[in-house]
Amino acid sequence: MSDEPRAITSDELRDMLLDHFHELARYWADVNSEHHKTTQSKIEGFVHSVLATLDGCSPGLPCFDLVAKPHEDDKQYCKDNGENWIEDETRISDMLHEHWHRK
Repeated sequence: MSDEPRAITSDELRDMLLDHFHELARYWADVNSEHHKTTQSKIEGFVHSVLATLDGCSPGLPCFDLVAKPHEDDKQYCKDNGENWIEDETRISDMLHEHWHRK
């Protein structure tokens, strides 16, 4: 008799994500193609793969919402020092891997 389907727990999802990142690291450490010969190119490929994963482009994993959580004192500190600040809950999840190569 099989178990009833259930929601994946946050611990399980975290482990799935970290396992996937380990797989990406192994892949990019070993890749040696015409386009990815240098360490810099491999690191950039790895970062692109991580961003694509967070964007929901990896089978078996959902997209993830990246939300800024600045310290509660940051806003006033920045104001006092004439600096811009980051608001709590500012989201940047908008297909990050597509923005990666623009920089």
